[in-house]
Amino acid sequence: MIFFIVYLAFHYIIGTVMVSRAVVPDLDIDYSIPYMEIFVIPYIFGFYGFLFLSCLFYVLSDDEFFWRFVYSLIIASSIAFTIFLLYPTKIVLRPKTMPNTFLSRLMSKYYIRDVEANSLPSAHTFFSWVISLNLMRDLKNVKVKISALLMAIAVSLSTLFVRQHYVLDVIAGIVVGFVSFIVASKFARTSKDFELLVVPPLRYLPVSLTLLYVLLILFLLI
Repeated sequence: MIFFIVYLAFHYIIGTVMVSRAVVPDLDIDYSIPYMEIFVIPYIFGFYGFLFLSCLFYVLSDDEFFWRFVYSLIIASSIAFTIFLLYPTKIVLRPKTMPNTFLSRLMSKYYIRDVEANSLPSAHTFFSWVISLNLMRDLKNVKVKISALLMAIAVSLSTLFVRQHYVLDVIAGIVVGFVSFIVASKFARTSKDFELLVVPPLRYLPVSLTLLYVLLILFLLI
């Protein structure tokens, strides 16, 4: 969706401006969590694949599902930006030396291209939980529901084991995800007029832009 592009831009702008004022939201347990390169798979490939496929599903779904999903993502992003501005945080956990393997080299490039600020709440975490909660509500297949839940859990854990976030970042991300989902579910039921703004062919624009966003991230990592 187009706001993912906007989100990325604001994420970098706010992170660059606020990093000098940022605090470290660490706990003692954060320094006992090891770097495990296997978690690069859910952190990069799992998360961005999850993001794209969920957008594709909702673009092809009915208006009620579509708008609840859109609202929940926008609300989550708005909460996150507010926290980034009022309580700027940064990450200092990234390992200084890493194995010379494909996954670790990929993660090293991700470190370089990502900002050190805006760690709380974890965007990977709250986006994953917003997607998962929406899918678990809207899908009928129990196996897919469980898969969506497991993906959210895997992505959340991956942010810790690739040393991108602190425990408090993940907890805050989960809370933001649940709050956004609950608020959006109620808001969508009282905002039917917004559906008139969507011209049917434009329903395919969000998934196209999201695909471009995912491809851009992967291109930057090559």
